[in-house]
Amino acid sequence: MKKIFIIVSLIMAFIVGQEQEFKLKDGTKIKGSIVGESDTELVIQTSFGVVTINRDNLIQKEFKIKMLSGEIFKGTKSSETETEIIFNTNIGTLKLDKLKIASIEEVSKKPSTGYVHRRRQGGLFGFLNNVSSSKDTDFSLGEEQLIDLFFDPTAYTLDQSTLYLSGLSFGFGVTDRLQVSAKWMNFLWGDMNIRPKFQVFKTGNWEKQQALSIGGHYHSRWMPNKYEWKSGSLEVPIYTGNNKYGSDECPDGFYYSCWEQTAPRTYETKYWGGYYLANEDVSFVIEENNEPSNYNPNDLTIYDYEPQYYIDEQSNDDFDFTEMIELFGAYTFSSARNGLKGRISHTLGGNVQFAKFNKDKVFYRAYYGLDVDINPKLKMISEIFYDPHYLEFWQWIDNQEQYCYYDECLVDTPMDKPKNNPIHLDFGFMYAVNESFRFGVHFQKPFVAFYWKI
Repeated sequence: MKKIFIIVSLIMAFIVGQEQEFKLKDGTKIKGSIVGESDTELVIQTSFGVVTINRDNLIQKEFKIKMLSGEIFKGTKSSETETEIIFNTNIGTLKLDKLKIASIEEVSKKPSTGYVHRRRQGGLFGFLNNVSSSKDTDFSLGEEQLIDLFFDPTAYTLDQSTLYLSGLSFGFGVTDRLQVSAKWMNFLWGDMNIRPKFQVFKTGNWEKQQALSIGGHYHSRWMPNKYEWKSGSLEVPIYTGNNKYGSDECPDGFYYSCWEQTAPRTYETKYWGGYYLANEDVSFVIEENNEPSNYNPNDLTIYDYEPQYYIDEQSNDDFDFTEMIELFGAYTFSSARNGLKGRISHTLGGNVQFAKFNKDKVFYRAYYGLDVDINPKLKMISEIFYDPHYLEFWQWIDNQEQYCYYDECLVDTPMDKPKNNPIHLDFGFMYAVNESFRFGVHFQKPFVAFYWKI
């Protein structure tokens, strides 16, 4: 009879079997599909054969399953097919349609004693929760569902009545589909700004999900962070002569050194160029022209010292703010990883910015973002974006204001715009310390991100 039971179970495996991981109290781990079961035993088809497991030897995982309808169930999985999960709860055994499940999360393991370790709540902003997370934990949705990549928005919004505060901005979930945020630091220089974001739709379940959001960001006094190539020219003096030293070469009255002009002073054109803020009016000027007090540009005679000049870069970027309106959109597609190990999410988006300078300007950006759950608390985030007005950190350093001796900042021929790649990359990690505090690091400025979610 037992042989017949196993044979029938093997046939069923080809029809409804799905590979799972089974953990025993002695530390054994087995991967396979349930091909038969009774009240006391499970028959598992593995890659190395059929094994029978006593249910009493299993470590049962307790899961929290949230349905798309909002219902939440806690219990243990009895079995699973391609379309449904048989779920044991305190209110009975339920058959849950996978298409109607929003998320699945392992909340504890039940050892042989029956004692269940649960999360401990409390603490200021969640700092004292002392919640730990195992890399082996099963989950379909990590603790951090990104509303933004490091730079740009995803299609997700904050839950209703959720508040977040970061080092630069804050936001609030007005409804589950509408959030409003702002950059609070900008208020310090009078930039009244607001950023609504509306989720047009969100469909799918725990296995596959997609969403689309649109929004805008208004600034009354925007401090531009967009750069453009600017270049120009400057007429500089040319002094021709020779330095002389000591009384043998210099006439009486010149004790240590002197300079003899051998040709009249002339001028030549020099050129400059670089990336500057889009609102900057940039120019290079002769900051100081240090000529002897009795200097005559046409007199071929001896002077106390050689004439000198210094070049300075001048701009108006310090206090030049402007009004700006940004429109953006983001589409996110998310799918569950195999074995309940979180999700992989892909985001496509872009924005257009309309800024009012002396001449109105339009800036644009397109991006693709990828975030992957490594464990329930840790995400890997990467982004590739097209932005012809963005400077890498090393480019930004190279284009800081310069002060030049003679014409060392200038060149002899007109400077053409370099062929910089407008496609940029970013990569980093976001970690949920607990249910409230998150921090991240990445490789584009400002390099570090953190925020509280309340």
